[in-house]
Amino acid sequence: MSVVRRLFGLLSEYKKGVALSILLGWATVTSWIALLSTSSYLISYAALQPSVAELQVAIVGVRFFGISRGVFRYLERLVSHTVTFKLLANLRGWLYQRIEPLAPAKLQDVQGGDLLSGITSDVETLENFYVRVVAPPIVALISAMGVLWFFGRWSVSFAVTILAFQLFAGVFVPVIIQWLSKKPSLQLVETRSAAASLLAEGVGGQADLIAYGRQEDWLDAFTELVNQQEKAEATLNWIEGLHAGLSALGVNLAAFILLILAAPMVANDTLDGRLLAVVILGSMASFEAIQPLPQAFQKLAQVIPAGNRLFTLGDQKTEVDDEAGIPPEMEFLTLQINNLHFSYSHDVNAPVLDELNLSLEPDKKIALVGTSGAGKSTIVNLLLRFWDYSEGTVTYNQQDLRSISPEAWRKQIGYVPQSPFLFNTSVAENIRIGRASATQSEIVQAARVANLDEFIRRLPQGYETIIGEMGAFLSGGERQRLSIARAVVRDAPILLLDEPTANLDRMNEELILQAIFSAAKNKGLLWITHRLTGLEQIDEILVMVEGRIAEQGSHQDLLKKNGVYAQMVAMEREILSGF
Repeated sequence: MSVVRRLFGLLSEYKKGVALSILLGWATVTSWIALLSTSSYLISYAALQPSVAELQVAIVGVRFFGISRGVFRYLERLVSHTVTFKLLANLRGWLYQRIEPLAPAKLQDVQGGDLLSGITSDVETLENFYVRVVAPPIVALISAMGVLWFFGRWSVSFAVTILAFQLFAGVFVPVIIQWLSKKPSLQLVETRSAAASLLAEGVGGQADLIAYGRQEDWLDAFTELVNQQEKAEATLNWIEGLHAGLSALGVNLAAFILLILAAPMVANDTLDGRLLAVVILGSMASFEAIQPLPQAFQKLAQVIPAGNRLFTLGDQKTEVDDEAGIPPEMEFLTLQINNLHFSYSHDVNAPVLDELNLSLEPDKKIALVGTSGAGKSTIVNLLLRFWDYSEGTVTYNQQDLRSISPEAWRKQIGYVPQSPFLFNTSVAENIRIGRASATQSEIVQAARVANLDEFIRRLPQGYETIIGEMGAFLSGGERQRLSIARAVVRDAPILLLDEPTANLDRMNEELILQAIFSAAKNKGLLWITHRLTGLEQIDEILVMVEGRIAEQGSHQDLLKKNGVYAQMVAMEREILSGF
């Protein structure tokens, strides 16, 4: 039940709104009881044909309670939903703030659909916590105390009867409903998440599914999940109907027994006959406060797994502490890696990097080359502080990287990934991702450095052209040059490239290389690649094999050694000559 305690903790910020909502809920129930009691008394008394003056108080009471019930109900809904929506907004903000530092290290095993489900459906499920779970029991308890006092003045047997059947409707029925709802509620949450995950995969991999003729298989799997979800919802609807039936049974049985108890009292003149209808109808009205309780338990069965999923995701510890550290020195002098050793947490006995050493300075170009799995991209992850290292040192101007604030440190790097993420917005805004404060002239200059300005000006709206989701309207080379423009506009002293030409043809590769070397002027360039084109212009090449540096030197020096690098060059030339 720690999930429930944490959800209650979130409400502490809105305790005044919660208290006001509960007060309004009690006022609504009380107005309804008073309305039926007053109207039944008025009708009973009017049957005796008294003067109108004797009925005036009851007439005014009926009008007042009839109007106040509607007013109180409206205000209660307004306040409760305002509190709920504020709570959900804060919860979404909290979840995003907790998820963002987890990327990518802690989210590599989390499916995109699970994240989508967490931020949407699971948070929406928690909407029921306050409106359907927290407020109704409190309102019911306060209302029950008032009802017992009111009817107990006439007879203790009235109060005992009402108490017994309110316990039946408010405790016994909810326990049965929760027990019946537990399994379908959990199934509903799980299938909803799985369906969201599968839908995200289906949308992202639509082209591949169609190309391989597997769209029907995907549709069958998605339909099965939807059917399971509908089955769980149907079961919950049936349980909700059972709740309504049992609640109605409790109300009618209570009214019947009260009638049996009250009729002899009227006959013996121990109860005013005008109050007989008040006892029956007033008691029936009092069950309005009890009726939401079974639904509260049913919703609680959905809230607990949804909240548990959210808190489990949000409570993960970050791989790197984004709050720790100090800003780095602004002037770039040197970036050094000494005896770096690193293993991912899932396989500590298989080091990805072993005794890595390199030194990068302004206007120096270093390339890390090697086959896939050699550990090249891991260096990128460590330098960007996505993962942390424990053995060896990485220093920036003799300052240990772990002592520098990760957010401040990343501002020192212009990063060009192999597959840049492009947003469905304008070209200018996509370039401005590199630096939010970049002016239009700086964006244009960055595009020129990336050999992209001429192409952009040919677009329908130039720099304001929307490029589609993931840059759908751009070619691979254009996407990569846009990523380079981002790095250029960032104006960082270090340029970090992770396989920027891996998926490009030779013509686009040459254009990208021109843009890269143009952008790298007066900067430290660290180029991760398994393609060997353009390495003649690199100052130092580090050849990596299984996480270790096997060779290092300039392009010409490494060819003269006739070692691993020379073999890689010969193999690439042989492959290219076959086209």
